[in-house]
Amino acid sequence: MTFACDTTTGLVGGAQFIPSPNFDERPPGTDIDLLVLHGISLPPNEFGNGCVARLFTNCLPWEAHPYFQQIEGMKVSSHLFI
Repeated sequence: MTFACDTTTGLVGGAQFIPSPNFDERPPGTDIDLLVLHGISLPPNEFGNGCVARLFTNCLPWEAHPYFQQIEGMKVSSHLFI
């Protein structure tokens, strides 16, 4: 499967855009030269529940699981969430 990236917006065609408040500006003229992939689940070993996307958008209910209290306040974002 191939996806095209819009060079104006930087968005990947066909992908859902979920804005995160956790970002900053890339310094002018800085090229992307590294891609880092992380495989995570929240809580650990629980998949498909939407918790990772909620973490990226600061909407994770910290009281919903004991593990969440260990990461409470963490601010992270994803450039491409698969």
